Amino acid sequence: MRKIFFCIVGALIALVIDSVIFAELLSNVHSEEPTNPVLALAITLTAIGMFVSPYFGCMYGVSIAESQAEKAKREKEQEAKRNALRRAQRAEQRSLRDKAKQLVTSSQENLEHAPSLLEEVENQLDIAEFEFNDGAFAPFWDAIENTINLLSQFDASVVAVVRNYHTYENVVSNYQGGKSITQFTVDVDRFPDPNKSSKRMIEIVRRAQKDFQFATIYEQRKTNKLLASGFASLADAITGIGDRLDASIESLAYVVSDGFKKQHETMEDQISAINGINQQLSDSNSRRSNHEEIVENMLDNIQRKRRPIDSGNPSDRDGNNG
Repeated sequence: MRKIFFCIVGALIALVIDSVIFAELLSNVHSEEPTNPVLALAITLTAIGMFVSPYFGCMYGVSIAESQAEKAKREKEQEAKRNALRRAQRAEQRSLRDKAKQLVTSSQENLEHAPSLLEEVENQLDIAEFEFNDGAFAPFWDAIENTINLLSQFDASVVAVVRNYHTYENVVSNYQGGKSITQFTVDVDRFPDPNKSSKRMIEIVRRAQKDFQFATIYEQRKTNKLLASGFASLADAITGIGDRLDASIESLAYVVSDGFKKQHETMEDQISAINGINQQLSDSNSRRSNHEEIVENMLDNIQRKRRPIDSGNPSDRDGNNG
C-alpha cells in the first residue's frame, strides 16, 4: 500500500512538472517564429515526457517508499535487540538476586543442622565408651568410625557455609539491580564447639590404644579407608579431624566477622542517606516557612494599604506620610 501511494504521488508530481513546462512552452509559441525548430523540438520532447515522466516518477516514489520501509525495519530490529538485551539483563539480575537468597538460605540450613550432628557425635562416643567398658572390640571401633564420619559431616557443613559466602560475594559484585539483595547473615549464637567432641574422641581412642586387645584390632583396621570422611585411613582420620575442624571454624569466624562488618557499613550508609534526606526536608521546610512568612507580610501590607517594608525609600515613605 505504501509503495502504491508513493508511486501515485511521484507520478503526479512528474506529470505536474511536465505540464507546467509544456504550458510555458506553448505560451512562447505566440512570441516566437512558428517555424522555430528549437521550440518545436522542445514542445515535442515535453509532450513525450508527459507520457514517460509519470513512470519514472512512480519508480522514484517506490524507491523512496522502499528506503523508508528498510529504515523502519532496521530501527525496529535495533529496538527489538535493545529490548531483548534489557530483558536478558533483567533476567540475569533476577537470577543473581535469587542465587544470593538461595546461598543465604542454604548456609542457614547448614548451620541449623550442625548442632544435631554434634548431638549424634556425642551419642556415638557414649556408645564407644560403653563398648570399651564391655570389652566389645569391633563395635567400639565401629562407633569411633561413625564418630569421625559425623564430625566430617559437621566440617562439610561449615565448609559449605564458607564456600557459599565467597560465592555470594561474587554474586553481589555482579549485581546491579534496583531491588535490595538478601544480606548474608548467619546465626552463630547457638553454634556448638566441635573441638570438645573431637578431644573427647581422642581421649577415648587413647585409652583403647593402651589396651592390648583393642590396640590389636586398631592395628588391623587403622588402614581402612573412610570414604565418607575423605580420609585415606582410620589413623589419618583420628589424627587429622581436629586440625580440619579448627581450620573450618577459623574460616567461619572470618565469614561472620566480615559479614557483620559489611552489614554494619551498609547500615551506616543507610543511616547517612536517611540523615541526608532529613536534612534536605529540614532545609526545604525552613525555606517554605520563610517564604510563607514573606507572603503573609505582603498580604498584611496589602490589607493595610501600605508598601512592603523592604521596598521603596524610607524618605519617600516619610514624605508621603507628611
